Amino acid sequence: MVGVRCFAAAVALATSLAVVPVAGAKKPSQPLTLEVEGQPLLPGAPLEATSSTFELENDVFDVHCTESSLVMTLKSNQRSNTIAATVHAATFRGGGMTDPEACEPAPEWVLTWEKKSATLDFFIRGEANLKGAKLKMIPRENVGTRHEPGCHLSSKNLKVRFDIAETPQPLVFDFASRFKMEFEQGPICRSENGGFENEPYMYGDFVFTSEGRPVEVLS
Repeated sequence: MVGVRCFAAAVALATSLAVVPVAGAKKPSQPLTLEVEGQPLLPGAPLEATSSTFELENDVFDVHCTESSLVMTLKSNQRSNTIAATVHAATFRGGGMTDPEACEPAPEWVLTWEKKSATLDFFIRGEANLKGAKLKMIPRENVGTRHEPGCHLSSKNLKVRFDIAETPQPLVFDFASRFKMEFEQGPICRSENGGFENEPYMYGDFVFTSEGRPVEVLS
């Protein structure tokens, strides 16, 4: 009888310990999630990021575009650390005084996206990498000429920041990254002395939507 009582007491003690919360225990984090109207987006969902403040700047030029967008497809969602999207196309236009397709200032620049697809990785810490971005900057007067001489810009990793919390936050990218440049025609894009300062910075806030609806992020 004593043995039965001891066994019952041991079971009760084990049960009570199992349900007592441990002081300072870390709350399990939610997976990194993109959602629309409270519903997680499914892989394959379309994404678009738009900006009216896109800017490329170095010591030779300072290009502003008022109508810029990145067109994407979501590859994965609701993962513990990283989710991804594929960038299929991009447009950079607006602000040109004489050509609505161009960006400002004079000489007005036409920017084209040269990459068929690039990968965009989102990280749970509120950072993202745009891998394999390639642009070409063409002075407006060179558009339609042979080879359309201009400047090639590329980056293996464009780093981006975005706000993230346990409650849904609007997904807005804050770009502040440096491109590398390849020159087809030196005087167009670089100064006489060349140097590191000629690699332009990319700035701009890009707001995400899916089929016209605001995208939110949480973790």
